[in-house]
Amino acid sequence: MKKITLALITMSLLIIVPFCLKVKASNEMINVLDDFKIISYKEDINIIIDDDFIVSGETVINDLKKANPNNKHPRILINQEKINEIKAARSSNERVNKWAQAVIEQADEILGKPVSKYEIPDGRRLNAAKDIKKYIEITGMAYLLTDKQVYLERAIQEINAAISFQDWNDNREFLNTATIMSAMAIAYDWFYDDLDDELKTNMRKAIIEKGLNKGIEQINNGAWWSVKKELDSNWNAVCNSGIIMSALAIGDEESDVSGKALERAITSFGKGIITEYGPDGAWGEGPTYWQYALEYIALGLGTLNSALGQDYDISKVDGLDKTAHYIAHVSGPKGIFNYGDSPSGSLKLRVPELFYLGKLLNDDSITKLGLKMLDDSKKNGGVYDLIWYNTSVTSKKLDLPLDAKFRDPDLALMRGSWIDPLSTYIGFKAGKAYMSHGHMDSGNFVFHANGEQWAIDIGTDNYVPGYFNYDKDRYHFYRTRPDGHNTFVINPDKQYQQDYKANNEITTSKSNKNGAYAIADLTPAYSRHVNSAKRGVMLTSFRETMIVQDQITMKAPSDYYWFMHTEANINIQKDGKEAILTKNGKQLLVKIIHGEGTFTEMEAVPLEGTPNPLGDTNKLKANTGIKKLVVKLGNVSNVDLAIALVPLYSDADRDKIPEYKALDQWQLTEGDMEKPLLTGIYINGKLLDGFNNQVRSYTYTIPYGTTDVPIITGKASEGFDVEVAQATDNIVTPVEIKVTDKNNSKSRTHYTVLLTTESLEQLPKGAEEVKIVEATASAHQDPNKPQNTLDNDFNTRWSAQGKQWIQFDLGVVTKINVVGISFSKGNVRASLFDIEVSKDGTNWKKILNGKSRGTSLDFEYFTFLAEEARYVRVNGKGNTSNDWNSYTGVKIYKYKK
Repeated sequence: MKKITLALITMSLLIIVPFCLKVKASNEMINVLDDFKIISYKEDINIIIDDDFIVSGETVINDLKKANPNNKHPRILINQEKINEIKAARSSNERVNKWAQAVIEQADEILGKPVSKYEIPDGRRLNAAKDIKKYIEITGMAYLLTDKQVYLERAIQEINAAISFQDWNDNREFLNTATIMSAMAIAYDWFYDDLDDELKTNMRKAIIEKGLNKGIEQINNGAWWSVKKELDSNWNAVCNSGIIMSALAIGDEESDVSGKALERAITSFGKGIITEYGPDGAWGEGPTYWQYALEYIALGLGTLNSALGQDYDISKVDGLDKTAHYIAHVSGPKGIFNYGDSPSGSLKLRVPELFYLGKLLNDDSITKLGLKMLDDSKKNGGVYDLIWYNTSVTSKKLDLPLDAKFRDPDLALMRGSWIDPLSTYIGFKAGKAYMSHGHMDSGNFVFHANGEQWAIDIGTDNYVPGYFNYDKDRYHFYRTRPDGHNTFVINPDKQYQQDYKANNEITTSKSNKNGAYAIADLTPAYSRHVNSAKRGVMLTSFRETMIVQDQITMKAPSDYYWFMHTEANINIQKDGKEAILTKNGKQLLVKIIHGEGTFTEMEAVPLEGTPNPLGDTNKLKANTGIKKLVVKLGNVSNVDLAIALVPLYSDADRDKIPEYKALDQWQLTEGDMEKPLLTGIYINGKLLDGFNNQVRSYTYTIPYGTTDVPIITGKASEGFDVEVAQATDNIVTPVEIKVTDKNNSKSRTHYTVLLTTESLEQLPKGAEEVKIVEATASAHQDPNKPQNTLDNDFNTRWSAQGKQWIQFDLGVVTKINVVGISFSKGNVRASLFDIEVSKDGTNWKKILNGKSRGTSLDFEYFTFLAEEARYVRVNGKGNTSNDWNSYTGVKIYKYKK
C-alpha cells in the first residue's frame, strides 16, 4: 500500500476522539457524551494523515470492473433495475408519479433556458457550475423516464459547454471544479448508450484534464479542504465526491488516472468531514450546511455503493447513523433552529438524502422522517427522491423523544409535541464560535409557540471581505456576534464579546413528559469578565411556557445586556417588567419573574462603541422588521435574572407565570399530571375527522351547498370544563375551544378550528353565472387592465404588483356563493388572496382566505357560504414566486339550493 503525505496550513489541529457514549436514564436528554480526548498537532509541520490509503486505486478499479462487466452503464447512483422500478411505480404510487411529473416539468422549463457560460463576475466563483449540475441531473432523469430525445439534446448542450470551458475554475475555487465533475459523471453515465464515441472521448479528456488531474494535484499538495483540521468544512465532501463520481464513471476506460484519483479522494473523504458526525450526529456548521454537506456525502457514498457494491466501511463512521435524529430535533414547528450561517425565516428543509440514509442503514424510521420533512416543506420530490425513496414506506409517524441534547456543538432541543403545529419549541446552543460557519452565539435561544416564531436567530450575513477571517474580523459583524443573538453581553468594547475558541458545555439536562430543561456553563466564553456564568432554559407548565435564566458572578462591577430578537410588535407595559409581543394577531407575554432591571426596545444594530465592519452599507443584510427586547443592568457584581415567555391564547393566560427557583434548585414535576385535553371535537354532532387530542389546530372544509354555519362542540373527561366560542356568519375567524381544569383555573388548553370552504377544479353542478357589469382595480400594469379578466381570453390578464385589489360590480345585489379565477402561470405557482363582498361598495365583509392550487391555467372555483352582494373584491397578495398578482379571468356565480 502507498503512503500519502499532506501538508497542513499553519494552524493547530484538534481531533476529538470519543471514548464513551452513554444513554442516560429516561429522565435525561438523549445523546450525552461522557468523555472525550483531545489530540493536538504542532503548527507548521507536514503530517501523514494516514499510514495507508483506505484502499488502493488498483483495488477500486478491479472492483469496478467486477461489479460492471462489459463496461456496464448506468452505475452512478442508479442502475437500469432502479429505472424500471421508478417507471413501474408511476402507475401505482401517486407520490412517485407526482415527483416524476415535477421533474419532467422542470426539464421542460430548462429546455428554454440559455446554455451555461464561463463567467466569473465576482472574480472567484464560476456561477455556471451549479447550473450545469442541476440541468444535467433534471434532464437526465427526465430522459431516463421518458426516452424523449429533446432532454438528451439539451443535456448535450451543457456537456459541450463544459468541455469548451478553458478550465473548471480549479485555481480560484475547486468547489466549482468538483461540482462540474459530478455533473459530467452523471451525464457520461446516464446517457452513455446514446452518446457518440467522439463526444465520449471528449468528455473523458475534459474530466481528466480539467478535473481528475487537478484533484490529484490539490490532494498531493495538501489543499486545505483535503485534510482534517479544526475548521473542517463541507468542501471536503463536495470536492471528494466530485472526484469519486467522475473517476468511477470512466474508471474502466481510464484506469490509471482514475485509480490514482480514487485512492486519494476516498482516503481524504473517509478521513475528513464525514468523521464530524461523531459522536451523536450533530453538525457544527448549522442545519443548512449540514444538508449541503450531506448532499455530497450521499453522492459520494451512493456512487461507491451503486458502482462497486460497497464503500469500504466509510459509512460505518461514528455518528452517521444518528445524524437523522439531529436534523429532526433541530427542526421546529415553524422552521429550523438556524444557528451558524443558516438563513433566517420559517425555513423547513427538504432532505432527499434522508431517503439514502434510510436505505444505507436499513432504517425505515429515517425514511419516515424524510417523508415528513418533505411534506412539511410543501415542496415536490425531485431527482434524488426518486432514486433513493423506498416505496414500501408510507408512514410519516415518528417515534422520537420530545427532547434531545447533542455535543459538538452543544445543543439542547425541546418541544411540546411532534404533531401539533401550534407546539412550543426551544432551541438552545452553547458550544463555541470557532467552527466552520460558526457564530459567536453561546447562550443563544429561539422560541416557537402558537404557530409563530417569537425569539428568532436573524441568520447569516452576506459573505463579504473579512467575513471568514475568524481570528480578526468575523465576530465583529453584527449577525455573527453575541449582541446580534439572543444571549447576553458583558462590558461591550472593541474586542470580541466572547472568547471565540472557548468551548462551553451544557452541563445539566433533564427531561420527562411534563417538561425539560438544560443548563450551560458559559464561564469560558466570558472569562475576561466573570468568575462564573450560567444560563438555563426550561420548558414548563405542561410544556407551554419557557424560562430563560442567567446567574453570573462578575470579577468586577460590570455592565450586562440581555437580548431577544423578534419580528413581533413589542409593547412594554407600564412597570417595565412585562412586554406583550404581537405577531399575526397572536400574543406572547415576556415577563421578568426574578431580578433587577426593566425592558427596553432597541433596533437590531451594534451596541454603541463596538466595531461595525463595513458600516451601514448595502453590502450587509438589512435587519428590516427586526427589533430586540433588552434588559440592561449597569455596574453590577452579580446577575440573577429569570424571564418567562408565556403564549397568550387568551387574556386569562397572563396568570400562567412559572415560579422562580435558583438554577441549582431546578427540577421537573414528577408523576402523572393530567393536562386539560379534549376527548373529541364535533361538527354538527359528528366527530371531526383526524381528531387527535395532542393536536390543537384544525381546519374543517364546509361542503359546497351548505347554507348554515356548522355548530362546533367539544367534549373532555370529567373534571374539565369546555367552552366554545361559536362561529357566526363570519367563518374567516377560527373557532376557539378552551378546556379548563375545574380544580385549577390556571391549568387550561386551547384548541382552534378554522372553518373554510371548498376550492374546486370543476364548476359545481347547477351554479349559474352572474353578469359582471364592470371591473376596476386599485392599480394595474399597462396593458394588463382589469377589463382583461372579462374577455374570456387566457392570453390577456390583469396584473398589479404588491397588495392590490380588483373589484367587480354585478349591477344589483345578488346572492352568490362561487367565484371562479384563472391565474397567469397558474400551473407553476400558487396565488394568494382574500375575497370581500359588499352591498354598497363602502361596507365590506371578508368571506374567504384563498390560495390557488398552483397546478392549472384553467379556472379554479372558490366556494363560500351564500352572501348577498353587489360588489366583489379580490385582494391580491402576490404568489409563491413573487409579489405580483396576475389573473387571466374572473367569473361569479349565483347561489343555487
